Amino acid sequence: MNNVSDVVADPHFLEQEAIVRVPHEELGHITMQGAFPKPSKTPPTIRWAGVKLGEHREMILRERLGYTHAAIKSLRDGKII
Repeated sequence: MNNVSDVVADPHFLEQEAIVRVPHEELGHITMQGAFPKPSKTPPTIRWAGVKLGEHREMILRERLGYTHAAIKSLRDGKII
């Protein structure tokens, strides 16, 4: 059974790009799982680690859940978000 340290150092996983290093705005670079499957004519690439925690919070609260700006401000002021 492999642990995380084994997997990220395994030459087979690295050669197959099953484990990749991607840029992260706050952490420099992070190691994460590569993309699968890998079609030969259109191979996937991972260019970034994803959105920041809470990056779309206000949009979701407003547009999806119907919160007003005042309600969101109240949540922020109360350190709920």
